[in-house]
Amino acid sequence: MSKGKRYTQEFKIEAVKQVTDRGYSVYDVSERLGISTKTLYHWRSQLSDEPKQVKSSDDRLKIAKLEAELKRVKEERDILKKAARYFASHSVIELLKICDYSSSSKSFILPAGRLMTYVKLVSGVALIV
Repeated sequence: MSKGKRYTQEFKIEAVKQVTDRGYSVYDVSERLGISTKTLYHWRSQLSDEPKQVKSSDDRLKIAKLEAELKRVKEERDILKKAARYFASHSVIELLKICDYSSSSKSFILPAGRLMTYVKLVSGVALIV
């Protein structure tokens, strides 16, 4: 009993390159070469340069930490956006009226919830630090 056609390694590599490098579809290449699409998919998975990645628990932990940090950074960004909108809608004089003045640092402290914004006078110009 015959096991079917045997193809050389070079033939397999060239067939897979037509799909991966030259952009032909698996169906077109398999029709042109007279092989089944299943065979070509199998060769492609065998010759793939990328090893199959299995995520370890360390990788999952790292991803979870990065997602938590991303969430925190997005929240901080949103708070800063709100603060920027608030400052853009009020003049500096109006802001200075509601601030506490710190004589030691020569700056005005504007309490805005948990966010503390410092307005410092430098040469008569108010800088938000």
